Amino acid sequence: MVAALSLVLQMIGSSFTMGDEVTYQPLSLIITLANLLVLAPLANLWWTRLYMIRMRMLNEEEVKDPW
Repeated sequence: MVAALSLVLQMIGSSFTMGDEVTYQPLSLIITLANLLVLAPLANLWWTRLYMIRMRMLNEEEVKDPW
């Protein structure tokens, strides 16, 4: 899931900056920062929660959707 989101971000960024190096560099930096600061921690949370659910480390109340 995270790899797919990262790939989509890269594809969107490259489609906007086809052949324009001035725009490509800052947009590439923004996409890389988004991958590192948002997608990587989110993936870590997803995998941790999945592991905890599989190992039955979470209570029934914690597994339910809080909203």
